[in-house]
Amino acid sequence: MNFKEIYSIDVTANVSTKGRFKYLSWAHAWKWFVEQYPTATYEVIKDEQGKCYFGDATVGYMVYTKVTVDKLTHEMWLPVMDHNNKTVLKPNMFQVNKTVMRCLVKNLAMFGLGLYIYAGEDLPNEEDDKPVNKPNYNKQQNNSTGPTSEAQVKRLNAIAYGKGYDFASVKNAAKKKYNVDDLTNLNKSQYDEMCKGYENAEKKNG
Repeated sequence: MNFKEIYSIDVTANVSTKGRFKYLSWAHAWKWFVEQYPTATYEVIKDEQGKCYFGDATVGYMVYTKVTVDKLTHEMWLPVMDHNNKTVLKPNMFQVNKTVMRCLVKNLAMFGLGLYIYAGEDLPNEEDDKPVNKPNYNKQQNNSTGPTSEAQVKRLNAIAYGKGYDFASVKNAAKKKYNVDDLTNLNKSQYDEMCKGYENAEKKNG
């Protein structure tokens, strides 16, 4: 298992939005993960009574998951929140179930999958898992002739990171080759050329 390679996977086609939050569907995330790593297992942590949530009506409730792949285990936790990102002091089972599945996606992100989409926010707070106003990043890239979007910058950085290049080196490369001070100033042709270049680059050691 290689964190950089998993981190470089482009998951934007399966990213949906709810308000200002972006999220990766748990179904898509787990399907990809188990196809790549058939031995992967996950566990929803429960108490002695079999309940999968911990806390009380004073401070709220928390759920926990654990994912193991090839003897590597990461744990994750997530509070039960409402659609306003507020702690739910008396959650119902629907809210608990949704939180468990979001926690699983966050857990997979610790292995690298879609980690970059969580920059700035931990997890979305959508009412359900049905995609809402799902952005088509591929279409945006194919049709745009203007500056590069933030989503495209994240994708470019993810591709480069998977080959061993950090974000600063990507920015410096764009500055040197195209004389742009910010990656969002790349036009479509320049952006596509940089993506292709890092995709075809030899993996950098160290």
